[in-house]
Amino acid sequence: VKYSLSEAKRRIGESVRTTRRCGNDLMFLPGEKEQIARRKNQKEGIPMTSDHLKKLEAVARKVGVAFNLKPIA
Repeated sequence: VKYSLSEAKRRIGESVRTTRRCGNDLMFLPGEKEQIARRKNQKEGIPMTSDHLKKLEAVARKVGVAFNLKPIA
């Protein structure tokens, strides 16, 4: 059976919606997890370890760029 791209997308979307209606939130469309993470990061900031912040600060110092990132409590 051959489907057009739009039909395949429609069928996949319906599968995901049906699965979620049954209480399973672990099924995602391609790229959906990334969209969720992006929205969260835009709202709350990008999570970084203190080690990562130290490395970024060292690079900034090396190239002469001001570094003013601080951890969010």
